[in-house]
Amino acid sequence: MLYFLYGESSYHALRKISDFKNAFKKKSADFLIEDFDGETEELSFGQFHASLGQQNLFSGTRLVIYRNVLGEDEKLFEELVNNADYFKSIKDVFVFWEREPETKTLNFFKKYSEKTQEIKDVTDVELDKFYGNASKQEKKHGPAPTPFAFIDKMFGPRAPLALKEMSLAGIEPQKFIYAFLWKLKQKSAQGGPASGWPDAYFAGIEAESQMRRDPKNAEEILEQFIFSLPDRQAGIKA
Repeated sequence: MLYFLYGESSYHALRKISDFKNAFKKKSADFLIEDFDGETEELSFGQFHASLGQQNLFSGTRLVIYRNVLGEDEKLFEELVNNADYFKSIKDVFVFWEREPETKTLNFFKKYSEKTQEIKDVTDVELDKFYGNASKQEKKHGPAPTPFAFIDKMFGPRAPLALKEMSLAGIEPQKFIYAFLWKLKQKSAQGGPASGWPDAYFAGIEAESQMRRDPKNAEEILEQFIFSLPDRQAGIKA
């Protein structure tokens, strides 16, 4: 069985993958979960081929997740096409997520997968819901810092102090950047290409990817990214 997710939003993609894992654990008492992240480590053709057909003696069903593994390697896509009928004949579940799939890749999954779903950016409604839940928690347990409390502080001369405050508050850089990317996309739409914000948005996506590949240095990666923002560059307005 084959499922396909596509889109740039790591926040939604990872939540969806987590839903797959939780549902799989509930439905199958005899299972094995395998997870391949192409942004952390390149998946070779041999590894990809083996993972598609691998049979486990101790597990009746597998959930195999591939995160951004296809890339520009034509051999991997060809292997995918060669196994099109195979996916429908087995009980194992294969989930692929690609940030920016090529047209032929998207068409393949639309034809052969059980479901193809576009992963969209965080919406205003979702943020409002988050703020509403945070407000309820604050009334019940007292105020607690959230990633959203530091977003506006990252623009301008107070950014270094805001980064330190966020670290002391225990806000994880990975959680912060999901919310921050939403803000950058807003600035991109408002300012247009000449503002520098569209480039900053895509740089933020790359920074988020680097943070997942190298979580030990996530704070340093975030700091370097924040310091590269347009409003810290001469002659460009925020």
